[in-house]
Amino acid sequence: MAEVPKKVEEFNELDERRDAFQESWKYWKKRQGSSEHHHRKLSSIDPLQPVSQAPYVNSDPDIVNGDTQQQQLSSLPPSREPVLLNGATAVNGHKGDSDVRTWSSYLNVLNFLPPIPLHSVSETLHQEENQRPHAHSVSSQGAGWLSWFQWGTQNQDDELVRDLQSSAEIKKNIREAKRAIENSDSIWAWYHLSGTEAHGETSVLGTKTEMSPVEMKKYPNGDIQAPLTTDKGQVVPLVRDCFRNITLKTKVRTAVQLYYRYPAERHIYLKNNLQKPPINRVVVISAVAQHKGKRNITARELSDCTSLSIKKWLENNELLQEDCSIETISLEAPKTNDATQDNLFKLVINWRESLRNADCLLMVGFKSSFSLVVQLLDMLVSRSLLKEQLKLGLISIYGIIPGPYLEDSESPKLPDASELQTTLSNLIENHNLKVTIVGSTANVAASLALQYRHANIFRTMYFPDTQYNNNFEVDLFEILLMSSNLGQPSFRLLLQLSKYFTQQSTPQTILHQKMFDSLVYNTLSTTRLIEPTCIKTNEIHDSVLNNNYNLVWTLHAFLDNFRKIKHIDSSKRIEKLITDYKSWEPQSKPLKDLKYMFEVLKIDDYNQMVLN
Repeated sequence: MAEVPKKVEEFNELDERRDAFQESWKYWKKRQGSSEHHHRKLSSIDPLQPVSQAPYVNSDPDIVNGDTQQQQLSSLPPSREPVLLNGATAVNGHKGDSDVRTWSSYLNVLNFLPPIPLHSVSETLHQEENQRPHAHSVSSQGAGWLSWFQWGTQNQDDELVRDLQSSAEIKKNIREAKRAIENSDSIWAWYHLSGTEAHGETSVLGTKTEMSPVEMKKYPNGDIQAPLTTDKGQVVPLVRDCFRNITLKTKVRTAVQLYYRYPAERHIYLKNNLQKPPINRVVVISAVAQHKGKRNITARELSDCTSLSIKKWLENNELLQEDCSIETISLEAPKTNDATQDNLFKLVINWRESLRNADCLLMVGFKSSFSLVVQLLDMLVSRSLLKEQLKLGLISIYGIIPGPYLEDSESPKLPDASELQTTLSNLIENHNLKVTIVGSTANVAASLALQYRHANIFRTMYFPDTQYNNNFEVDLFEILLMSSNLGQPSFRLLLQLSKYFTQQSTPQTILHQKMFDSLVYNTLSTTRLIEPTCIKTNEIHDSVLNNNYNLVWTLHAFLDNFRKIKHIDSSKRIEKLITDYKSWEPQSKPLKDLKYMFEVLKIDDYNQMVLN
């Protein structure tokens, strides 16, 4: 009978252990999930490892983790005595109990028991469970262990919804951008990759596309057709007509002259090897300032003409067009001021990756937008958005460049003239910027920027076809600009001639492809100065410029200096000038007066003296 109390005590102990086991089983099921009444979560790392149940995730940001954990702990039933991790050993230690067996697999619930009693589980455990990410875990009601089969369907549905929402938002942004562009005061940009037909990207200031450009199938201004280029007329001089190829002898002579501080490097030369360094990506940025009620050249037309000249340059130098990517950014603005520069910069940086990877950057300014593109280029350089050894080129077409020669030599400087000169000088001296200026006979002094003197500035002019023979005019300005590009003084004669051509109208909406050829060749085919220098200024304020009788003596001095330049066949060009003068029949009174001033060219003895 003594054994009866002992057996009763053992059964009571076994009963308590079974109660603890049941509580452990409930706790394990709550963590692992049941296939009948609970959601089961699969771990994104190892499906065999259990993850916390959804109620343990703190989805309310207003509830502190500690408060949530206290609520979860209070919901657990307290056990009558501590249950330890080695509880399985105690149960297995009871011999003769065949109902209790050791769980050796990963499903053994005792392996999931906490290291402390159930009624005082550590808050750290629950805190870790609350902060554990479940972004890659999917649960399904009643799906059990096979809930992962619905993974793909769930993600596809979510992705489809996102795509539909994104598509609707993009269409809304496109409509908003088109409405904004119709306003003449809008500022916007058009990005195009050469070879992708008419597709491009648009960014409009003040809309959602300002920082997130949208793709469009065609240029927003539907009334704009192909670029208004023409083969009529002449663009003189050309880059290859002025400069010769550099030789080793020239390099040595220039280096010695620089060493002994002699005046040197009056002009640049043509490079011998155009394949090094390679040009794999070219970015073109064009800007125009449209005026209300006036038909003007668009920025896209400027970009397309520049792209065509780049392809022509690649073909002429036996380079594959497929190896060079050409990207254009066309900027449209109603006016040019400091605010416009900042706004255009906001739009341009949407394509900052293209700018960072570019091997060559070409800036195109038309008329009043010259100062705009100069300041915009300075902003890109100063903010380190470009490569260190990037080829930089800039062109001004019919531009009105601030300086002392807007109308005549007595005109005052514009307020921003000094600032523009400082910026331009810094870009030329420190970044080897090549500047190409296309002048107009309507305003010779201002459009050619005669106040600037530097080897990196190349000047050329466009002459339209006329009803009379204007070959003498073309020949005269050609040799004057060739002399200027080669570092010989000619600006005094250009200033004196400018007042005779003020009544000559140049078509302001006509582009010639050779204008852009000069930009590309001046940027990609010429050398850089051995010793970079800043811009020098030419300013003349004397009464000689207004003396008509002094004009012939100025011409004589110029021809005498020009004849000394050998590599451009200067003597033949002077002879052609004299011949064309004899057949010149101008129509306007100022040009008739000019012909009268140059009657000395009819004298054969004088001509022989000039040529010999």
